[in-house]
Amino acid sequence: MLPNFFIIGAPKCGTTALNTYLGAHPEIHMSPVKEPHFFSDPDPRFPLTTPQITDREEYEALFDSDAPRRGEASPSYSQYPLRFNVPERIHGLVPEARIIYLVGDPVERTVSHWVQRVAHEGERRPLAEAIGDDLSEPTNIYACPSRYATQLERFLEVFPDDRILVIDKIDLRDQRSDTLREVFRFLEVSPNFQSSTFATEKNQSSDHRSLPLFYLAVRRSGAKRFVDALPAPVRDPALATMRRLITKPIERPAVDEETRNRLKHAFEDEVRRLRLLTGKNFATWSI
Repeated sequence: MLPNFFIIGAPKCGTTALNTYLGAHPEIHMSPVKEPHFFSDPDPRFPLTTPQITDREEYEALFDSDAPRRGEASPSYSQYPLRFNVPERIHGLVPEARIIYLVGDPVERTVSHWVQRVAHEGERRPLAEAIGDDLSEPTNIYACPSRYATQLERFLEVFPDDRILVIDKIDLRDQRSDTLREVFRFLEVSPNFQSSTFATEKNQSSDHRSLPLFYLAVRRSGAKRFVDALPAPVRDPALATMRRLITKPIERPAVDEETRNRLKHAFEDEVRRLRLLTGKNFATWSI
């Protein structure tokens, strides 16, 4: 059994939250392994942050369900050119797939990405040094996922625009009921379904904590799949408690004016094109 819709990213734009909310809907089955990365090409220069499922039988087993909508969320799917040919790979196996793309203020997303890498991937450089001198470099790991128009254009080359829904993370946070109804209508499931799960906040930047190296190694190992497969009511409280015991909180950095202006300049054309492609104004963004 294959999925028939995908949450493709962007990283730090609410994919974990949306994955959780959709999984509460009785007509939707979400992969028990978030971020299987099945359609992402591996590149040793840019390793994936969690183990990739490459075996098709193992991948299809994630979607063994009678639910009419089956989905997964892998933010690596919107990281071209770090990952090549993802839209083509998805279309080749699931030509009728529906695509959900979460986006957010690209400046704030890039800063949040740095905070996440400090917490989960061993990044130790200050923000200004980590993002580098050349934000136009296509494979800049911090800038690449913030080039929303570039990512969307790649999917529009193989999927019709009525198969792609772009959601602002601010709308998912501040207008959650209306936004979820929009997503449910897009997926053609009951739009008025409500759940107490929708009141929860997932993966807030203020919750990021620096993880010790041994925890990072376990997170990248195959053991994560077994943890992900545990029922959420058991898994989530246990993981939260363990993280609190072995980690320390990370303060979100104050972004100096020079760095912020560099980020704005790097993404202003991408935001202009995204507004044209979607017809949305993204009024709360800093660009």
